[in-house]
Amino acid sequence: LSTTGFTAEALKASGLPQDDEFWKLVILFVRKCQNNSETNTDKEFLSKLKAAGLAVGNDGGLYYSALADPKLHKAGTVKVIGRETIKSYGSMTYHGIKTYIYAGLGKDSPEVKSAIDWARKNYSVDSHPGFPHDKIKRSHLRGLYYYLLVMTRALDAIGERPFRTFDGKEHDWPVEIAERFLSTMKNDTMWVNENSDWWENDPLLVTSYVLKTLDTLFPYIK
Repeated sequence: LSTTGFTAEALKASGLPQDDEFWKLVILFVRKCQNNSETNTDKEFLSKLKAAGLAVGNDGGLYYSALADPKLHKAGTVKVIGRETIKSYGSMTYHGIKTYIYAGLGKDSPEVKSAIDWARKNYSVDSHPGFPHDKIKRSHLRGLYYYLLVMTRALDAIGERPFRTFDGKEHDWPVEIAERFLSTMKNDTMWVNENSDWWENDPLLVTSYVLKTLDTLFPYIK
């Protein structure tokens, strides 16, 4: 889903017509990466999930791959009402949201609405939703800057400011994300993650993520 999400961004920017067959194929793929039994109904995929002892969840969030191998899923699996499901997490859910929107689905479609609902329940700019909070391993910071990049682009695609979460709070997300960057800058020049997973201990990579994120944020905060 990560590669698909960035590919969809590039093709949208290229002006690919909305009625191109590519967008239909994208929707079919992304549905298989979503915990939504109403829309994730591909029989072949469901059969493979069942053979692996897994089932589709219903929290509306998304996960990394349309493959029924728990080892490929970054956040692992979780048992929900007696069923083992692939765990949804932040960056993939936001990839799904913006990709669906780029593909032409409306915000009231079951795919997009359920994913946005997941985002409303799991909003954070301080940790990566879907990964457990751990003071020692810092697991909640896993891929944080990648997540913030994708989150920003998805919220931009949704076009909702402030972003209202399920607890009734309204988040001025461009300001909150920018303030997060200001508070974590190292030596006034760069950024690096406390959690080294996904190569985010490399300041060159992480600073690039931040700069790309700021490119989307600037029209909101300048």
